[in-house]
Amino acid sequence: MINKTLCKFAWAGATSTMINTFRPCCRFPLDENNQYPTTDDVLVQGESAFNNSFLTKLRQDMLAGIKRVECTKCYVEENSNIVSMRQKGLQHFSAKAIDKNFERLEFLEISLDNLCNLECRMCNSQFSTKLKNRDMILARNGLTQYQPKSVQYKTLEIMDSLDLNDLKLIKLLGGEPLISPNLITFLNKIPHPENVEILIITNATTIPPSFILQKLRMFKSVKFDFSIDGIFQFNDYQRVGSNFEKSISNALQLAQYFPNTHSVHSVFSSINIIGLDASVNWLEKHLPFSISIDIVSNNITSPFYAPDWYKEIILEQIPLSNSFHLFVKNLFADKHRYDEEKWYQFLKFCKITDNMYATDISKINPYIAKAIQDVNVS
Repeated sequence: MINKTLCKFAWAGATSTMINTFRPCCRFPLDENNQYPTTDDVLVQGESAFNNSFLTKLRQDMLAGIKRVECTKCYVEENSNIVSMRQKGLQHFSAKAIDKNFERLEFLEISLDNLCNLECRMCNSQFSTKLKNRDMILARNGLTQYQPKSVQYKTLEIMDSLDLNDLKLIKLLGGEPLISPNLITFLNKIPHPENVEILIITNATTIPPSFILQKLRMFKSVKFDFSIDGIFQFNDYQRVGSNFEKSISNALQLAQYFPNTHSVHSVFSSINIIGLDASVNWLEKHLPFSISIDIVSNNITSPFYAPDWYKEIILEQIPLSNSFHLFVKNLFADKHRYDEEKWYQFLKFCKITDNMYATDISKINPYIAKAIQDVNVS
């Protein structure tokens, strides 16, 4: 019988976080219980830090066929006939995954820094330098979860403490990695780029200079995952400072430089999820890329906190013909729990940010526009 809980990311992967810890993959929540090894642990212990009690217990559970709550998204994808990240790892990595110990570093997901040129509404200053001022304003208005963050990354130090010789895949993030001054230094630290596939998560707002493009051509392959949150106004409203048409143009240009199977990844919050069906249909029709989606689940912009009336509107507007109908339906069935306080905070957030950016949510989402009419902001 095929083990449906085993994931090779736990034996061969390391994903850095903005709070200087390492988790098995990006789908594990940021650590609130100090269970993950820290970057300081890795600086001292090297890869043996990945054999702490939390990660060895994780591997033991996977080998025993025990489902872990951190892996729910992969289980939902697999039940929705979508190839999950877990399944991709099983195909891609050579780790044997036979006991509780970390084997070799084949996958590294790492953020260079949080330097960014956008102010995405579902994001925060932990991930974008541009959001520090916004988060200060939100915190002063009682949205205390948006306390501005000062982040000190140790990316380049960490690289010198890891054995990079078995690397097969790097997933590179920011901020916005294509504008990071750390990018070229990072790329120069990879000992065998000819053996490494590199996946770059980018907002497609810029084309990097020629010396960066030349360095990237030394890698086995280069793939881009373009962060574009729906089409036209749905993207531009959520990703403040972005321009949908320009991002699409840049994405197509980068795809010409590096012929490969590139992708578009769209994140949908309570703000832009009304445009999910139209966006998926347009992207699938007009672009030569694979399409993936995600739904915000970890802050007040998540539709999983919305009242039932809004949940029903969302689901009614995603027909059976949509590629992600079953995925969205299953996610709502698993995660939707109306939270009155978080919903009110979300409506307040919308009103404050519309005032900040001189935008009007009614132009993309009349349901939210109506709901915020009675929300008072001091």
